Formats: sequence, structure tokens, C-alpha cells
Amino acid sequence: MQAVDSGDLPTDELQLIRAMGFARGVRAGDRREGLSPPTRFDWPMHTNRQLDLGEEAAAAALTGFVLRQLRDRDCHGLVLLGERAGQYLLQPELDGVRTVRLPACAEMIAAPALKRDAWLALLALEH
Repeated sequence: MQAVDSGDLPTDELQLIRAMGFARGVRAGDRREGLSPPTRFDWPMHTNRQLDLGEEAAAAALTGFVLRQLRDRDCHGLVLLGERAGQYLLQPELDGVRTVRLPACAEMIAAPALKRDAWLALLALEH
């Protein structure tokens, strides 16, 4: 999970995320032909001012979205990329989810040495 201010994730960052997911899947013995495509959560989801568009509503919607993604994709952990990732997640809802925080993709691309530490952190999700 990575926070994106607007628009799409830059191609190089998307490639890095896919490479990390692929490498993790291969290491775990998952030989699927392709990885699930990335999904996106946009807020606000609507412009109806009669419905709550505040931070609490955003946190509840995002947490529900993430939990559904984890369940539907049979995920075994949550990877938060960058400081802002996960800031709106409702922690009590995710208490049972193994989570690892990594630098943002842009940081790892700018400083490739960070990728090694990220890989070691990803390995921790296997145990």
C-alpha cells in the first residue's frame, strides 16, 4: 500500500512494486502466471455532501477496502510503502494482520541500497 496524491503511480514505482510482489511469490513457491493487478482506493468516492466525507469516514472506508483486498487475494501480510501509507487505517481492525513498513518506492529508486533492507523486511512476512 502506498499513498498517491493524485493521478497514477509513476511507471517505475509500479514496476518496483510488481517486482517485489513477483519475487516474494516465487520465493514462497507461488508459480502463478501473473500477479493480481494493483487496485486503487480514491477518496472521496463521491461528491454527495449529504454523506460523510470526513477523515473518520475515509478511515473506515479505506480499512474495509484493505481488509477485503487481503481476504479476496488470500494475502498473508500488508506492506506499507512510505511514511504516509496506512496513516488512515483503523489499527484495531488490523491487529491480526502481519504488517511491514518499507520506504516509499520513490525513495528506494533514488537510493537503491534501501532495496536490500526492504527485501529483508519482506522476508519477515514469511515467518
